[in-house]
Amino acid sequence: MADQAREEEEARTAEAVRRASVEASRTRAQKSRAMKIGREEKEGVDVSTESGPNEATTADATTDIQHSDDGDEHEDEEDSASASEEEKDAVVHSDTRGKKKRPASDGGDDDDGEVDGVTVPSFQTDHKTWALFEESLQEYMRTTKQVLVVSETVSTKRRNQDLRKQTRYQGLPDSQIPLVPEEMNPFQRRYICTHGWAERERSKGKRKVYKLRRTDCPFQFLAQMVRTKGQWGISLKREVYRHNHPISSDIYMSYPGIRQVSSRSPLMPGIELLVESDAKNSSIYDYIRRNSDHRVTMDDVRNLVARVRQSGRTLSDDDAVAETVVNFNLENPRNLTCAMYDNFPEVLQMDCTHKTNKYNYQLLSLVAMDQFGHGQPVQYSMLETTSDWHMAKCLDHFKRANEHWRLVCIVIVDKDLCEVDAIRRKLPEARVLLCHFHVIKWLHEMVRCGKYGSYALDVADQLKHLITNMTYARTEGDYKANRDEFKAVACRDGVSTLWEYFVENWDSCADMWVMLHRVDLPHFNNHTNNRVESLFGKIKQNVKSHVSMHSQSTSSIVAVIPTIGKFTREQLEAMRWVWNLHKVCDSGKKCASWVLTTVKQVVDADSKVGGMAMELLENWPYSKLAGVGFDYAYAGLYCFRIGCWLSDDSILAFTQLLRTEYGNNATVFLQSVSSSIVDTGDVVTDVISVITLVKIRECLDNDLTGYIFLPVNFDTNHWACLVINKLKKEIVVYDSMNKRKIGKILKLMAREIDGGLLDSAFKHLTMTTPRQKDGDSCGIFVCLQFWRQVSNAAPTDVSSRGLVRVRWEMLQALMNQKAQ
Repeated sequence: MADQAREEEEARTAEAVRRASVEASRTRAQKSRAMKIGREEKEGVDVSTESGPNEATTADATTDIQHSDDGDEHEDEEDSASASEEEKDAVVHSDTRGKKKRPASDGGDDDDGEVDGVTVPSFQTDHKTWALFEESLQEYMRTTKQVLVVSETVSTKRRNQDLRKQTRYQGLPDSQIPLVPEEMNPFQRRYICTHGWAERERSKGKRKVYKLRRTDCPFQFLAQMVRTKGQWGISLKREVYRHNHPISSDIYMSYPGIRQVSSRSPLMPGIELLVESDAKNSSIYDYIRRNSDHRVTMDDVRNLVARVRQSGRTLSDDDAVAETVVNFNLENPRNLTCAMYDNFPEVLQMDCTHKTNKYNYQLLSLVAMDQFGHGQPVQYSMLETTSDWHMAKCLDHFKRANEHWRLVCIVIVDKDLCEVDAIRRKLPEARVLLCHFHVIKWLHEMVRCGKYGSYALDVADQLKHLITNMTYARTEGDYKANRDEFKAVACRDGVSTLWEYFVENWDSCADMWVMLHRVDLPHFNNHTNNRVESLFGKIKQNVKSHVSMHSQSTSSIVAVIPTIGKFTREQLEAMRWVWNLHKVCDSGKKCASWVLTTVKQVVDADSKVGGMAMELLENWPYSKLAGVGFDYAYAGLYCFRIGCWLSDDSILAFTQLLRTEYGNNATVFLQSVSSSIVDTGDVVTDVISVITLVKIRECLDNDLTGYIFLPVNFDTNHWACLVINKLKKEIVVYDSMNKRKIGKILKLMAREIDGGLLDSAFKHLTMTTPRQKDGDSCGIFVCLQFWRQVSNAAPTDVSSRGLVRVRWEMLQALMNQKAQ
């Protein structure tokens, strides 16, 4: 016991000495050194004592200063960070002394039961630009099955500010300070493993704690801008390629960033269609797992559905439904049909149903009868309430859509007085009849409910029988006889409330519900709304009460064709293919007609015009054109006519034609950009993607390439371009509409290319001519700009007639290319 107490006392004394040494240190480097010495003494490691702690730390600090002069100028920040981390570790170790040790699966230090480290291949040390660095890093992570994150970033601005504050540089001009160029931003990044974050301790050690993500993994490296032989580049430092957790393909595919579907995935159009049609989460899950390698979970699918719905919610549900219906009607006039009502306009049935959407709006249906006696819907309307104003609006729409509305003879409704009043005002020539089923049901309920008196069971049954007899009475005598008997039975024992209610509300309008008043009417034996109710039963097999109206309307339009049946996705895709083929063929006929009419008036070669028009008509639209360099079909030529927007395939085909003829150009398409990115007020950087920059670098490294054409699409409706002229060392920026926002973004792209890829400074030129005067020739002007860069024989006339000639020459050149 005495030995144990003495050992504990010595340990406490050593800890106190180590703490005092740390507190006595003046600089961060000294403090870091003191902590290291204390740890080594604690672990029993021999430490050289030839010089005191202060002398050693001073020497180390001097070494750090000399090292920063050689180019590693940000080591002092890293030392401070390391010192802070070590001090934090020291506090944690001292605070947790005596607590229960965690299990081996927790991670931690090797002495505390850490699993054996996993060593991975090292990463490429030197890179020229951050764009190339990111491209290599993504490939490195995919190859080694790792997920690396940025834990710390030091901007170039902060680095330069720290250099100016140093004592040795104070008072000196910037030209004498080794500042980092502003375009080399950021100056430094620290990468760690996704498991490398320190564990946030919240427990008191009473239960076992198993770390699932934060294992304090030691993997790290520092990516820093350095200057070597006068050239700035990125170099790696402080590399540790060891993990304290397993690494495998299964683990890699289970990380959230890998298993989830990104917004740029090619699966997103299909997912958005499923979400818009309100498909179940399980269907979306099956779609993702069947068409990709993403190992999504159901929680991932729910979050994805929520993001898709939130991102697309720019209109209210009512406005979205209105937009869907209007677009559906505008697609083709045949989408709105009145054939069924025009054939059988005499009888119209109306009724409302509930639980068709999550807002509990009512669905009003107007149903006519066909030649087989079946009910056929002629109009659907969503009503917030069944007030007279809403009913009147629905009937106004019915009258606008059906010019023969005056032929309506009978309208059968239930007992709703709002419907009756609206019908009498909007269809004054029609006779309103009440549904027998609703009349009998309502009057039976009045007898049974006790509101108008309490009757014995046999008396109530007799009253119900008399109500049914009055409803189906075919003569005036039968009706009066049953009515008098109903009065005698209802007024027994001095109770007359039920009879007074009947006389006031039903006997006064007997012509609407008694059979004798409708015998001679053309009702075709329609005395109830059963056809409407039958239709509601079929609708509710596909309508869900928990979805929005927009989702339900979209689902109905996409998947269900009324009166015909349901269609699977494969059947709809087949019908869509036929419709697209029809559109393509129609576009081909219009292109040939344009050649024979408009082009023929502008050019002189009548024989060539006629021959090429016939070639456009005789060839299958999807036949491939030879000599273009990629799969380019005749259908791509149809957009060269006036009034058409040039596609990206057509622009690429024309640039390939220029490459074949002149052999000194290459084309790289920039990704589509939104012109609104300059409206946010934030600093816009990295407009061009990493993959695109790599492609541009490959073209720059090719000695045979003198011009690099960079077409870019803005807001999916306007073409602009950049041209890199290696011969003259120029970057040409061109927008045919000369829009301010687009010009600003193009200049940002030019600076990004100049700063990250070009070895020497290039002159930036902004072209403002020729100017586009129509709304669909932006692609033609971009191709014309490319043509002018490589040849002086390019057309110069861009008037209305000249533009027709330019389109014809481009079309003719592509069609002649296949024969070469």
